[in-house]
Amino acid sequence: MAMLFSLLEYFIEIFLFPGLKEHWWVSNLGLAVVIVDEIIRKTSIITAGQAFTHLIKINHEEHHKLITHGIYKFV
Repeated sequence: MAMLFSLLEYFIEIFLFPGLKEHWWVSNLGLAVVIVDEIIRKTSIITAGQAFTHLIKINHEEHHKLITHGIYKFV
């Protein structure tokens, strides 16, 4: 949802308020960062599969598996 709303805001500003975008390279760079970030985020969620959670765990759970392949091999 966040990705969709950020893209919607970007295109609304371009079409309805083009004067707000005085420096187009800044807006385009921001759009590129949002898209790359979303690709990395989705790839990490898919790679982790069942091991992915938004909750921070303090204790090791038996069914938990440390993911070291895919996008996680770079971190």
